[in-house]
Amino acid sequence: MITSVAFFLLSIILFYVVLYLVLGLWFRGDRSTYMKIFLALGIAISLWELFNSMSLLITTELYQWMYPLFLTTTTIVPVLLLLYSLHFVGSKLAKSRVVMVILFALATLDIVIILTNAWHGELYSGFNDMIPVAGRLFPVHALIGYGSLLVAYIFLIRYIVKNIRKTPSLVFIAISMALPVVINVLFSFDIIHLGIDVTPFAFVLMIITFSVYSINLRLFDNRNTATMDLFNKSLDAFLIMDNNGTVIDKNPALKDIIPTFDFKPKDSNINEIAKHLEKITFETYPPDVLNRLYSPLEEIDNAELALNQNGHITYLILSRSNIFKRSQHAGSIIILSDITEYKRAIEEKIELETKQESIAEIEEALNEARIANQSKSIFLAQMSHEIRTPLHAII
Repeated sequence: MITSVAFFLLSIILFYVVLYLVLGLWFRGDRSTYMKIFLALGIAISLWELFNSMSLLITTELYQWMYPLFLTTTTIVPVLLLLYSLHFVGSKLAKSRVVMVILFALATLDIVIILTNAWHGELYSGFNDMIPVAGRLFPVHALIGYGSLLVAYIFLIRYIVKNIRKTPSLVFIAISMALPVVINVLFSFDIIHLGIDVTPFAFVLMIITFSVYSINLRLFDNRNTATMDLFNKSLDAFLIMDNNGTVIDKNPALKDIIPTFDFKPKDSNINEIAKHLEKITFETYPPDVLNRLYSPLEEIDNAELALNQNGHITYLILSRSNIFKRSQHAGSIIILSDITEYKRAIEEKIELETKQESIAEIEEALNEARIANQSKSIFLAQMSHEIRTPLHAII
């Protein structure tokens, strides 16, 4: 009895902790669809955990009456976790109406089956004490729940494996994700004997970890989201470095602008970058810009580089600014802008204007020649007349 009361008190504490975190994010963040899903997920998990712990203190009759509510949360949590995972990893499916409709339809179907079980008895036919007896439709409920969880975990695991080097704090997300699975396996195979399924508690710890992670990285701040979109989708290349000049992050555009160098975040440094640029650069302005690049603290403003990359001529604008965090120097950011098209457009315009000026000069010279020719003709005509008149007289 003491253990049951302790579990129930712990569940109440965790319930309010989750509410505090998700509501805190709700009121501090931007109320996007992503935030709404996270809020609903937090409330659903905390309710699931609360209903689960209440089963230790209530009577069998009351538990059987509450069981549909408990079962409903086990449907809502996996579906919401899948939706949250799609947003968390930035999947295009998160914005797909087809995916939203399918998941909403499956969840609604399962909830309707749960809430109408008293009439049809196909989900569970009764109870053996406090253990429900599965009916013919119970596999449908299990498939929706476990299927959604499986897909959510696949998306999250892929994202973590891909980004954990760049964002080491994802290890906490990985641990919090593994915890419910491990605990559920231990409970299902009767390896741990606590008298209660503590899987909901593990999910509560997972949502708390997600909340703290989201707060630290400001995942629900639209300005931060817009900045990340700009970073990832910009045509300009970005290199973020620490105080030592080691590259800690880069955006995809870098590969397009300088494809001849294999950048490896946390392995490449400013010296390697400067040396590579020296090899492929045939003209710079100002002339000493590449020497200045070796110093990780020196700022550079709109330097011009002309690159020859395997016979392909590229013109870049290079800038470097220092980054400060709490008035302390935290690193620098290099921006490389490809101005090849603009450079060629300017050269073509200058060439065209030069040609137009040449044509104008030629036309002006022709006009002058025509005028001169006309003057000469008039002069010769007059001279001819003047010459012919005395000749006629002499003849």
